[in-house]
Amino acid sequence: MFLVVIFSALSEKFPDGGGPYQYTINAYGSNVGLVIGIIHLMGILIQNGAIAYALSLNLQELIGMSSMYIPIVIAGCVNSFSFGTSASIAVILSVLKIIPILIFTLLGVVYIDPSVCFTVPTTLTPVSAVFGSVLMIIYAFAGIEFGLIANTKEVHEPATTIPRALWLGTILGALIFILTQAIVWSVTSPDSNTALADAAYQIIMKISGNAQYGLLAKQILISSGILFTLNALNTSILITGHFLSAMAVNNHLPQDLQITQSVRLPMFCASILSMMVTFLLFDGLDGYQSLFRITLEASNLMMAIAFFATALAYGRLVSRGIMYKCGITSSALLLVVGFYSILLS
Repeated sequence: MFLVVIFSALSEKFPDGGGPYQYTINAYGSNVGLVIGIIHLMGILIQNGAIAYALSLNLQELIGMSSMYIPIVIAGCVNSFSFGTSASIAVILSVLKIIPILIFTLLGVVYIDPSVCFTVPTTLTPVSAVFGSVLMIIYAFAGIEFGLIANTKEVHEPATTIPRALWLGTILGALIFILTQAIVWSVTSPDSNTALADAAYQIIMKISGNAQYGLLAKQILISSGILFTLNALNTSILITGHFLSAMAVNNHLPQDLQITQSVRLPMFCASILSMMVTFLLFDGLDGYQSLFRITLEASNLMMAIAFFATALAYGRLVSRGIMYKCGITSSALLLVVGFYSILLS
């Protein structure tokens, strides 16, 4: 939450976009900003690959066929039209994906078993369990800075809209995340690739006693998961393209990659880079979940570095008050968690 305040303040002060990369340039100069930009961009590209991998698992479960690359190409094509087109599609996908999850949460909240939710697996020490949980939370909420990379002048009244969206999105997202995870832990095994859908099957079976309804609920939740990951991939490709544009504006990449020159070229490059990283890190990963986890840990560490740089930039550009100290402490803890998680692996 402290980082949300910091990102909100910086977005008001610098509405031209660029996120942590641009804030670091404004605070510490071009060279330092370039280093943070490369680290953050690599984290985003790895997350693009992770999202595409997760999407392929859901497609395999639902229709028996999957591809990590076709969704990336589709997202790149969609984002090649305009920011407004991409935003409209994101809104539609968000509504379609959130309705089944909200219904699942309302029906499943009565089945939450606190004794199960607060039990540490016997294979983990309490410290490892805490660090592992923090790792997944970082991954779930690492996107709070993504919306600030695009040029916020394209947003209506960004000084009020963006901070409000950051606050509401984080709070509501955290609430839904906690409730759905608690329900999954209470009614089924969380280790499944389709744990949420499996939990929906169990809940509908408890309510109706009809296996057909349970299977229908499972398919709906798998479809919701596909929409969820497709929307995340669409947004992430959009942000990757804008990130490349921001680097071009700062003369760290060719000027042709600026969004003002052409929307299609940066989005095309974003898709190509994402597919390259996906191929290198995630292709043929089935059966090697430990490698998938390490890859996510590396991505989260890169995000934590970008968060820490943003907190430092806030201190130089805005204030060194209590919020700065809390932000530095929070981001430093994220760095410690990131390093420790990789060492454990």
